[in-house]
Amino acid sequence: MHRQSLETRVINSDIRNSLLGLVFAFFLCLTAIVTASLLIYRGHDLGGGLLGGSGLASIAAIFVYGTRQRRKEREEKLKNVDRYR
Repeated sequence: MHRQSLETRVINSDIRNSLLGLVFAFFLCLTAIVTASLLIYRGHDLGGGLLGGSGLASIAAIFVYGTRQRRKEREEKLKNVDRYR
């Protein structure tokens, strides 16, 4: 029974961390886009373009990295399950 409660805590913690990560990524991306738009509006085309492009590129890179990490974890878990069959 104790192991099940620990696993439940870990799962709930992972869900919370994923949600917080999504929220922070959303606000980071939104801030970069708004700031870049304001810079472009005020005549700083290069700075606005660089900020907007780097903000979007960093969000895309984080998404790709997270997807690869989750796939790697699933593969490792599958290997462990197959090992004990």
